[in-house]
Amino acid sequence: MHKNHCEQSCLARSLCALIVAMIVLGCATGNATSQDMSPTEQPTSAPAPSSAPASSAPEGQSGTWMLLFADEFDGAALDSSRWVTCYWWDTGGCTNKGNQELEWYQPENVIVGDGMLTLRALDKPIAAPDGETYPYTSGMVTSGRVVADTATPARFVFQYGYVEMRARVPRGKGLWPAFWLLPANHSSKPEIDVMEILGSDPSTVHMTIHYLDENGGRDNSGESWTGPDFSEGWHTFAVDWRPDAVIWYVDGVERYRYTDAQHISHTPMYLLANLAVGGDWPGSPDAGTPFPSDFVVDYIRVWRQALELALAPTADTYVDSSAPASNMGAGSVLYSDNNPVKVSYLTFDLSSATGLAITGARLRVSTTSDPSAGAGSTHYVQLAGDLAWDEKSLTYANRPNMTLTELGALTNAASNSTYDIPLNLSLLQPYAGGQVTLVIDTPSEDGLYLYSRESDNHPPRLILTIDCCRGLLPVVLSP
Repeated sequence: MHKNHCEQSCLARSLCALIVAMIVLGCATGNATSQDMSPTEQPTSAPAPSSAPASSAPEGQSGTWMLLFADEFDGAALDSSRWVTCYWWDTGGCTNKGNQELEWYQPENVIVGDGMLTLRALDKPIAAPDGETYPYTSGMVTSGRVVADTATPARFVFQYGYVEMRARVPRGKGLWPAFWLLPANHSSKPEIDVMEILGSDPSTVHMTIHYLDENGGRDNSGESWTGPDFSEGWHTFAVDWRPDAVIWYVDGVERYRYTDAQHISHTPMYLLANLAVGGDWPGSPDAGTPFPSDFVVDYIRVWRQALELALAPTADTYVDSSAPASNMGAGSVLYSDNNPVKVSYLTFDLSSATGLAITGARLRVSTTSDPSAGAGSTHYVQLAGDLAWDEKSLTYANRPNMTLTELGALTNAASNSTYDIPLNLSLLQPYAGGQVTLVIDTPSEDGLYLYSRESDNHPPRLILTIDCCRGLLPVVLSP
């Protein structure tokens, strides 16, 4: 929305080069997901309309994503822990006088039911506490505050991310649905308009960034894209807000990109969705404008793309109780068994993860093609108590002790299959920046055969999920 109530100077900085450097060091995105005791699969999306976060990524996007915020509007009422129903100047309702709008926003015009959020505009005059009479009421939600005091926690604010809404907009002159972002410090600029559509032209979506120029004057850049009639069905509208770019998407397809980093917001922002009525831009409703009119939202989600650091073992081997003095060396297969006892050791160097914000970890292993390679029993991933072992001299007799602390487990493994074993990050985190030895063993006589690092077939990997912004850039997530 075009807003006029206060100003802010932008802080210009970009860490794109640093993120690129991380990728060069070995971070790579992919579609693999952490799955407990089941072969890796590609994520699938449920058919629309949705009732839960069925996808592991925003529409049209690939790679690994973290869901920072989501409301599927599945309840019977608006979730007050996530949303308020007015701007921060709420006085028993609110409006945006800077745009000469004609509505007075009211909580009762915000309706949740049947898995949807409805922002309803009514031809209903109201005498407002500001002394004015407004000819219309309407609904809005924000994840900000309803008070001017910025020391009061907002419902949800964030810094950088992929913001996505699935919605159906109304048709009619004077109707003005919008989905947008504003700074959490209550300044009006920079502002990112994910989408604005005028009810008199429901086939055109407007995508805009508003900012202060070098002289403190108000300026903006944007693009209007004409597509289908957005009032006739469901569509997704999204923005990927990055330190060095803001990218707009409609139905998963990029439609506009802005790359002047000095004008991009680098401070936390909050979400807004509203159905304005009238104003300088859309004009007043006419006799053909239907009331009530609804701006209907299926979901609102905020994602952040993660990077994956896939680490190969620097050493791996196994020991065998039936040959306690024998070194098994660097073979192509690792074993886990209890008759005889066979235990596998894998060392990983985590120095490349120093200083990064690790948000997840999993051990990827692959069973061999041997028909006996699988195991219905449970095999455990634990920590070695001693890192001072050598692949060329390790034996059952001199093997390191295990901590008996379970990091993860694999059950019902089939032969010739690949598995991601989620690991307890809190137990692994202390080893970031150094080395760690993982141990695979079992109390069962149902043995497991795994490919080792020396194998050309699916060698093991320790996969760390890295928040590409947290740890590098400050992030504020309100409780």
